[in-house]
Amino acid sequence: MANRDTLTVDQLDANPPAPRGKNHLLAIAINDYAHCTPLNNAVFDVEAFIQVLLKRYHFEENHITFLKDTEASKRNIERAFDRLIDRIEPADSLIVYFSGHGRYHPRRGGFWLPVEAGQGDDDWTDYLSNSLVKEYLSKIDCFHTFLIADSCFSGALFIDKSKEKFSGDRRDTEKSRWGLTSGKKEIVSDGVPGEHSPFSTALLDVLEKADQPLGVMRICDLVLEKVAANAQQTPMGSPLLVPGHQGGQMVLYFRQDEEQDWLAMGSSVEGCKTYLRQYPNGKYQFLANQVITKDREEQAWTKAKAAGSKFALLDFERNYPDSEPVRSGQLDRLIGSMDEEELWANAQRSNTVSAYRNYLIRSIIKKYEREAAAAIEAIAQQEREPAAWAAAKQANTVKAYEQYLLDYPQGVYHTEAKKTILALEAEKRKIAELDKTQKEDAFAHDQPKEVNKTEEFHKVLGNWVKRNPALSIVGMVLVIGFILIQSWPEKKAPSKEVLGLISSIDQNMKLIPGGKFKMGSNETNAQTDEKPVHEVILNDFYLGKTEVTQEQWRAVMGNDPPELGFKGCDQCPVENVSWDNVQQFIQKLNAQTGKNYRLPTEAEWEYAARGGAISQDFTYAGSNNLDEVAWYDSNSGIKTHPVAQKKANELGLYDMSGNVYEWCQDWYDAEYYQKSPANNPQGPNTGSLRVNRGGSWSSRPIYARVAYRRLDSPGLRDSYLGFRLARQQ
Repeated sequence: MANRDTLTVDQLDANPPAPRGKNHLLAIAINDYAHCTPLNNAVFDVEAFIQVLLKRYHFEENHITFLKDTEASKRNIERAFDRLIDRIEPADSLIVYFSGHGRYHPRRGGFWLPVEAGQGDDDWTDYLSNSLVKEYLSKIDCFHTFLIADSCFSGALFIDKSKEKFSGDRRDTEKSRWGLTSGKKEIVSDGVPGEHSPFSTALLDVLEKADQPLGVMRICDLVLEKVAANAQQTPMGSPLLVPGHQGGQMVLYFRQDEEQDWLAMGSSVEGCKTYLRQYPNGKYQFLANQVITKDREEQAWTKAKAAGSKFALLDFERNYPDSEPVRSGQLDRLIGSMDEEELWANAQRSNTVSAYRNYLIRSIIKKYEREAAAAIEAIAQQEREPAAWAAAKQANTVKAYEQYLLDYPQGVYHTEAKKTILALEAEKRKIAELDKTQKEDAFAHDQPKEVNKTEEFHKVLGNWVKRNPALSIVGMVLVIGFILIQSWPEKKAPSKEVLGLISSIDQNMKLIPGGKFKMGSNETNAQTDEKPVHEVILNDFYLGKTEVTQEQWRAVMGNDPPELGFKGCDQCPVENVSWDNVQQFIQKLNAQTGKNYRLPTEAEWEYAARGGAISQDFTYAGSNNLDEVAWYDSNSGIKTHPVAQKKANELGLYDMSGNVYEWCQDWYDAEYYQKSPANNPQGPNTGSLRVNRGGSWSSRPIYARVAYRRLDSPGLRDSYLGFRLARQQ
C-alpha cells in the first residue's frame, strides 16, 4: 500500500515541537449493557488506548474524560460533549473514541447505544444519533478533531461514502476533522474474551510501534491494512462531514522521557516554558518556574537600572523583595551611588555637623567618608571653641588657658591665651613674693604672743594634771581625741540605692571565654574597611550583658549627661555621651569599686557580637532576622528602648545590634585590618577618630551587621552613641 502519510521531513525531526494547544480525549466504553448483549473487550480496549496515549504522546490525565459501563448513559455522554464546548480552546485538539454497540436504520441513520438502551423498535429515541454527535462536534471550536468508533455499522455513522480515499500533502498547521471506524455498514468483531478486538489490536499496534510522529492519515492507512488482512471487516478512515475541516490532519507527537526533556529544556527560559506546557505537573516544575521567575526578575532589574531613577529601583524592590539584587545589597549600593554626589553636595552646602552626619548615615558607598569625618571634627572644634574659651576665661587660671591651647592649638584666641598665661604667671610670682614678705613680718610680730599663750596653756594643763593625777593620761587622750573629732571633715556616704546600682554594673558582666575567630567581612555589601578578613586570637575577658543604662550612669556620675536625648527612661541605654565622657565615667567607677573597667577593644566587641567560640555566623548579633535582636530604623519608633527586650545572641548579650552605637577603645584606621596583629589587637597607637560599633535606633540594616565599622570624633555626643563596659578578670 502506498504511503499516504503527509508529514514532511522537518515535521519528523527527532525532537518534535510540542502540540499547538492541549490534547483532549473523550473515551466511551461499554461492556455491561442493561438491555443489550454484553461485550467482552470494549472497556479493555479503550483503557489500553488511554494508557498508550499517556505513555507515548502528549496527553495529560486532567484532559481525559472516560465514561465506562454504567457511567456511559445518554445523559452523561451529552453532558461530556457539552462540557467540551466550554473547556476546549481554539488551539486544542480532540479525540473522541466510542467502543460499544451501534445500530443503523435506512431512514433514521446511524446511532451509538448508551448503556441503558434497549433493542426494540421503540428504543430509537434512547440512542445517540449520528446527527446529534455531529452537532456537538460542530459546536466544539478546536483545531483538530479525530473521531474513532469501534462498533457495529460504524461506517454508516460519520464517513461520507464518496470520500473514502484521500491523499496529498496534509499538514497539522491546517484545521482538520477526521474519523476512523472499525468497519462499514457491517457487524464487527469484539474479539476473544480477554483479548483486544481486531480493530483495537491494529490501532494499539500502530500507536505503540511508531518511531516517528503519527498523522491521522498514516494511522488510518495502517489500521485499515492490518485489520483487512486479519479480520472479516473493513475499517474506514477519511474526513468527517463536520464544519471546520481545512484539509489538514492531527499529528500525535511523542511524549519523550521527562528526564531527557528536562535536560534538553531546563537550561533556557523558553525551554522551561515548553517543559511546563508539556508537563504541567512534572517533577521539575518548581525548578522550571524558578528559572522563569529569575529571568523575569533579571529583565525587571535591567529595566530598573536602565531607567536611571531611584523610584524605578524602589519599585523593583517592592515587587521583588527576595531577589538577588535586594538580598546582596546591590540595589542599596546603586541607590546610594545615585544619591552620593547629591548627599555630599548638600552636606558641603550646609556645612554643619548634622548635615555631614546625615551624609554618613544615608550614604551607602561612603565615597567621602573621611572628608565628612574630618569636616565634623573641624566644625565640632569650631563650635566648642567659644565655649571652651569662655570656660577658660571664667576659670581664669593658667591650667584652664593651657587646656584651651592644648585643645585648640590654632584657635582664634591662641595669642590672647598665651598673653593671659604670661600675665597670670607674672601676677602669681608677684603675689607669692608679697605673701612671703607679709608672712615674715607677721611671724616676727606675733612670736612673743604665741610663746606666752603656749606657756599659759602649759600652766593650765599642768594644774589640771596635778589635781587629777590618776586621769592625766586618759584626760590627755580624751582632749586630743575630742579635738580630732571636732576638726574631722564630715563625709556623706552613698545611699543604698546608689551602691546597689553601682553593684549591678559588676553583676551585669559576663565572662567571654577567649578563642579564635575570623574578623571582618567579604560579603557583597561589606565596606572596604571591613577587609581583609583576618584571624584574631583573644584572651578571656568580661563584657557587659547590656549597654550601660541611664540610672547606672547617674549612680556613678551623680547626674544625667547634659544633652541626654531620651530622658526619663532609667533602663534605656545612656546616650549623648562622647568617648571622652565615657573615660571620665570609667575613671570614677574604678575609683569607687577598686576594679579595672574599660571599653572593649574593637576585636573583643566583634568577637562577642558574633557569639564567640559558639558563633553561628549570623549577619547580625544573634540572628539573620534583624527584628528578632535589634531596635533599628524600621521598628524603633525613632527612639531608644529599654535594654534586654530583644533576643540575646549566642553568648547571652543583648542589643549588640541596634539601640545605640557602642564606643570601643580603639583609634580608627581604615587600613588597620591589613596590619593588625593576630593576638589581642589593641588598634592603632594614635589617631583622631574613635571606633563605635553595632548600629542604632536610627540605622538601616546594613549598619547593624556585626562586621560594620563606624568612626566618630572622641568628643562627639549624639543620641545614637552609647557604650557597654569590659574588664579583665
